[in-house]
Amino acid sequence: MTHRTARPTRAFLPRVVPALLGLLLQGAATIAGAQTATIEWPRIEVSVAERRLWVVNERGDSLFTAPIAVGRGTTLKADGRSWTFRTPLGATVVTAKEVAPDWMPPDWHYVELAREKGLRLERLPRDSAITLADGNRLVVLDTLVGLVDTAWTFRDLPATDDLIFGGALYIPPFGTRNRSIPGVLGAFRLQLGNGIGLHGTPDTASIGKAATHGCIRLRAEDITWLHENIPVGTRVIIR
Repeated sequence: MTHRTARPTRAFLPRVVPALLGLLLQGAATIAGAQTATIEWPRIEVSVAERRLWVVNERGDSLFTAPIAVGRGTTLKADGRSWTFRTPLGATVVTAKEVAPDWMPPDWHYVELAREKGLRLERLPRDSAITLADGNRLVVLDTLVGLVDTAWTFRDLPATDDLIFGGALYIPPFGTRNRSIPGVLGAFRLQLGNGIGLHGTPDTASIGKAATHGCIRLRAEDITWLHENIPVGTRVIIR
């Protein structure tokens, strides 16, 4: 039996030829590019001085721009420790993207809060109780901070409440619900490593100012655009 090879129809050819030609051209361009220069994908550029962010393509064209808030540049000292709140300069990458991220405040947050309210600062231990003036005990139970009354009844404290008792502000341990604050970072965060990120903020008046502790804040619509269009691994240049 003789087998005959079917020929593509005229209607099929116009769809196949351009697609095949496109693949061949794309391969040739890739080979040529590899011989002359490394292809650089779109990147994020940040100017701390101008308080502005750009997304730039491989030709240097701006695809997106937005005003930002950057580190305030001040230094806080307490108990032999020191924190300087600058947006770090240099090159990094987007290491992760988060939706509705909670903020886990560093110790400096509680130092600032205690000074603002005129309170002494105490650290709440995970494995022992603090006996308060009214006889209740402040304790950590698994991931909850709460009070144990004289009848040995445990009542957890709202996660958004500061732990202020008897003129003292208590620092909750990491890993507890009370050390995680929702809403502060807006709807999205792009992690840049070392505790720095691009994120939203409810404090829209701070945009365009040196107002943060090092992170880069954006308006809600701008961080949404970045979250939807910027993949993990994108280069970030901060100048």
